[in-house]
Amino acid sequence: MKESYSLGCSFSDRQIEQLACISETYQIFNTMEGGDIRDALRSLFSCQIGFRLQVYHVRRAVVLFDALLDCNMISRNWQNVLDKGHFLVSPQGRQWIKKNSLSSSLNKAKASSAAEFENIRKAVYEMKKEELSESW
Repeated sequence: MKESYSLGCSFSDRQIEQLACISETYQIFNTMEGGDIRDALRSLFSCQIGFRLQVYHVRRAVVLFDALLDCNMISRNWQNVLDKGHFLVSPQGRQWIKKNSLSSSLNKAKASSAAEFENIRKAVYEMKKEELSESW
């Protein structure tokens, strides 16, 4: 029996569109077969078994996931899920990105003052803010 995984999220089409925009703007993900990034993000966030998404920049990717966590949009165990499900593939496309790499990349990104990391966070916070304003 195959194990199932969950990031504890359910994004609307609008949110997937916003995540795709963030990914494209900051060159976070690369669809390995040149497919649509929106479809790839749906597969990633639904933890589709056997799905793989190539990461251009690991630190940018972990900042995105950490910002989603800060906004309570994904579960706390995102690093475990991405590791065990082998969902993210290295920039070279040869191996999946393991939890220790996600963790160390996040620590390095948090210690950095790079504007791109802050801009990714701001984009996610704006996405959450928009969601909250729509729910009123």
